[in-house]
Amino acid sequence: GLEACRDIAAPASGPGCLLLDYKLPDMNGLEFMRQLVQSGIAGRFGVVMLTGLGNERIAAEAIKAGAHDYLVKDRITGESLQAAVENALEKVSLIDALRADRDRLARSLEEKQVLLHEVHHRVKNNLQVIASLLRLQAERLEAALSDKRVAVALRESQYRVESMAMVHEQLYATPASSDGNLREVDMAGFAANLMQNLSHAYGIDPQRVTCRVNVESVPEPVDRAIPVG
Repeated sequence: GLEACRDIAAPASGPGCLLLDYKLPDMNGLEFMRQLVQSGIAGRFGVVMLTGLGNERIAAEAIKAGAHDYLVKDRITGESLQAAVENALEKVSLIDALRADRDRLARSLEEKQVLLHEVHHRVKNNLQVIASLLRLQAERLEAALSDKRVAVALRESQYRVESMAMVHEQLYATPASSDGNLREVDMAGFAANLMQNLSHAYGIDPQRVTCRVNVESVPEPVDRAIPVG
């Protein structure tokens, strides 16, 4: 019986419904169901278990094992058997529909994750272009003017823009998977990166000044992480 189920269990040619006796020569119906489940084919067709034992415990175990309905042999009528088969087929249809919806949602979520990664990547690139323009302008003013206040203001704006770019860069570095979080930024990693960039920007000599960041791993949403930076 197991071999027959495995042979014809392809979605296009599998049985619509399996009538399974509880007492079998070499195992019982519950063990048969367990082996169907282990084979990965239990959900492809309906299963109605038939038995001469009017035992509620066995009925509960049969449903738990994967049967869709349970009938006691001496109480079976044509109507009850038809109803059990139709009930099993309906349950299989509902399970197939739920599985299809789950797969569709998983694909949709994956596509949205990819799009969000692309958005963060583009925003990061645009902010880096702005920061570069501010840096170039500050360098020109520093060389041309004796009053450095305008250049200092441009430098501060440059560093603010770079801190915003780092938020999107950190989000872009998040793995593109269903469990990748593209809504929150780990502020501990962000603070470490920010300190490293600022040390480089101001030309701090690591032999003279050592920077240490002691920040707990605090996730913050993007709309908070940017002003914090």
